[in-house]
Amino acid sequence: MDCRKISGGCLCQSIRYEIIFDNNAPWPPPSATCRKWTATETSSLLTQFIVIKPTQIVPALSSFQTYTEYSSSPRRHRGFCSRCGSSLIWRSEDITDTLDLYLGTIDEKWLVGERVEGSERNTSYGIQFERIGGVGEELCTPS
Repeated sequence: MDCRKISGGCLCQSIRYEIIFDNNAPWPPPSATCRKWTATETSSLLTQFIVIKPTQIVPALSSFQTYTEYSSSPRRHRGFCSRCGSSLIWRSEDITDTLDLYLGTIDEKWLVGERVEGSERNTSYGIQFERIGGVGEELCTPS
């Protein structure tokens, strides 16, 4: 999956964004180092955020009427949608060149792939679908 931008937003869709990637910050990450450090290469643990530059989010989150920040501690802020309550980011005033974007806000197709039409099946866990692509497939496939 070679892509230059991915999309996401809050639960109620009043905040929609794209994250622009370049050669300095590709998607999905090419290195397995972070997967080894966080143990996601050998366990089901997944990180809950990605670290990006604020300028990679288009349009800027602050341009949305429903975007609100809460100062959770001195110089630390949590960004969320004031309509649906979706957590979007965490940022520090001491580290202005990056922020943490919560993975749960990224559109499903980028994380777990696109649904294969006609693959729906009822299981004891509910309806399941076959998927194609997604960063999960990229990161979990040994090279």
